[in-house]
Amino acid sequence: MPVIQALIYFGKRRLTMKSQVTNTSSYTPLSYKYTIVDLSQEPPQKYLDATSPEVFIFAVLTNTGDKTTEIMHEVLARLKKRVPPEQRSEMLLTLDFLTGLREDLREIFETEAEKMGLSIDVKKLASYQMGKKEGLEEGLEKGKKEGLKKGIMRALQIKFGHTIIEKHGLESRIQRVDELATLEALFDLIEHAQTIEEIETFLEKTLSDRS
Repeated sequence: MPVIQALIYFGKRRLTMKSQVTNTSSYTPLSYKYTIVDLSQEPPQKYLDATSPEVFIFAVLTNTGDKTTEIMHEVLARLKKRVPPEQRSEMLLTLDFLTGLREDLREIFETEAEKMGLSIDVKKLASYQMGKKEGLEEGLEKGKKEGLKKGIMRALQIKFGHTIIEKHGLESRIQRVDELATLEALFDLIEHAQTIEEIETFLEKTLSDRS
């Protein structure tokens, strides 16, 4: 069976790269061809028609036009209805990674997953790890406390959603926490917390102990 080499492009804009590299030098003549799959120009239905989740999740990266949210909802609905929990978790992690490559998809993915009650292991999320890394890196540069606060806010938004965090007014309370050990404990709590009320209880006790 012949080997077919392909380049799969995940970007939003049309790819202008050529599918052939040619070097006519007399010393090292070279002609190299490969197939290009530009997902930004592919119709979403082509992928939605697939039965395999490893294929239909790519529909969110296709030419969705003004139906990006609808396509995201459809993909997540299929994962929830048709895919066993263990495999679904893997597919959600893959979607987290893929949408992280496109800023226009990140918030849509998080919002729709939250609406549908899809559970994601936040510790394994690329965006969670990035938030933790950014928080710790900034902590080294501008003060570990401020860095951890940013990491905490990012992790909370990923796990519980932007709307819930704003509704409960958590950011202002987190900013009032000054103890490094308390911030680290809060960061660890986010991984295991099942509800936003657990975070609120932790903050209320912390702030009341200070007064």
